[in-house]
Amino acid sequence: MITTLDHTSVLVHDLDTGIAAYREVLAREPAFRVRTDGAESALFILDNATLRVTAPNGEGALGARIRADLAESGEGLWCLDFAVEDIEKSYRRLRRISLQPDEVADITFSDLAAGATLSWKRSGLPAEQSHGVPIAFSKRLSEAARSTATAPATVRRMDLVVVATDEPERAMALYGARLGLDLIFDRTDAKNKSRLMQFACGDMLIEVVHRPAENEARKADHLWGIAWSVDDADAARERLLRAGRNVSDVKAGAKPGTRVFTLRDGTCNVPTLFVQHLPRES
Repeated sequence: MITTLDHTSVLVHDLDTGIAAYREVLAREPAFRVRTDGAESALFILDNATLRVTAPNGEGALGARIRADLAESGEGLWCLDFAVEDIEKSYRRLRRISLQPDEVADITFSDLAAGATLSWKRSGLPAEQSHGVPIAFSKRLSEAARSTATAPATVRRMDLVVVATDEPERAMALYGARLGLDLIFDRTDAKNKSRLMQFACGDMLIEVVHRPAENEARKADHLWGIAWSVDDADAARERLLRAGRNVSDVKAGAKPGTRVFTLRDGTCNVPTLFVQHLPRES
């Protein structure tokens, strides 16, 4: 059913500030800017997925929902919008497994500057079915040009998105059995009982993390962090250092064949990792 992640969103209070932040993070210009239903967004279109930076702007149901979420949780990652091959078939399957999807709707965005359009057929899940993470399914009907690079060592791809959960078995059932993503990694730490699961989603990953906490009420799932794929971790780190950003040293990643570093500021409250995948030895 799912082929990849069409996009995820970062909610921000002020769109121009969010655009400036992610122009530096990604070393790219937004490819598309749109205003709809009380919200305004900038779309950074990468090789395999899109980051939508969104702020409330005017009256409308979406803007009201974003304002409420910003008031409750502050800035940060917000939604998973999965790309599917056949939206009508996906809708029927979601109904059969009692996920109660919204009716399929036609969505069209018109770029505020160029007048170009992007369109989708889309269906979303009720919050009680997605356990707190806004989840939708889209069939894109038109394409837009990739975001233009503004500097060397640009981000090319989205590598993974992290979901935090207090109910790992429930998350396993949702993302694996019900949404049909392949579980490729599942490990529980023997000492602290934290659990890490990874689900393949096209050429990226949905990572589900459970960190047990004593004497705390269980909360709804939420999106936590993101990792970006770069060709050269050292060059990407140097680019961000020159921009005055707080970054860690580059080190070997937990996954064999990777080099990683962390960006600690200027991400609109999104924990952010950069990943370089080394060529496989023959």
